[in-house]
Amino acid sequence: MTTVILLMAGLGKRLNAGKNKMLVSINNKPLYLYILERFKRYKCDIILVVSENDFEYFKALNLGYKLVIGGKCRQESVLHGLKEVQTERVLIHDGARILLSDRIINECLNNKYDAYFVATKVVNTIRYDKNNGFKTLNRDELLSVQTPQGGKTKLFLEAALKHEDSLDMFTDDISMLDGVDINVVLGDEKNIKVTTKNDLMLAKYYLESEGLI
Repeated sequence: MTTVILLMAGLGKRLNAGKNKMLVSINNKPLYLYILERFKRYKCDIILVVSENDFEYFKALNLGYKLVIGGKCRQESVLHGLKEVQTERVLIHDGARILLSDRIINECLNNKYDAYFVATKVVNTIRYDKNNGFKTLNRDELLSVQTPQGGKTKLFLEAALKHEDSLDMFTDDISMLDGVDINVVLGDEKNIKVTTKNDLMLAKYYLESEGLI
């Protein structure tokens, strides 16, 4: 059995919606419901990590899932969720990635590696500024990281506790691990994270193209 941790505690400042972006609607349906309904079809436990400001709102909805109050940063929210996991394996997903495909979900839930993450190949040329010059990176060696990320609960919990005083340094879950056999699950371009208004419009387009709205 796997526990899914859905991270829904972000403020969504870049969306400039005046509220948690997970409560923003597409076609009169809040974003969190799109991703929650996708996972409801699978045999797994679900933990919803929400902000302290939204806790009473979600509690009143009686969704039937465990609610956990998030932390000051993403990885602190992950740690709060991990502390409540009772299963051997865990899957951690950004709630704002509402277009997660069944193919990716199945590959993650059936993944037997100690740890895994979802990613796509980089198609653009990537450069970085080094000493007032530019260096071009080999895109064949680069991956664009998505979620879900997961594996053995014990490994992620131990790593998060080890780095508890510096969790804000990590931008994803796999980066906390050290010396672990890690697998990559191929993502897809539709698995976007709704962060800006443009993302919201793109998500609506994808939902319409899939006949989901």
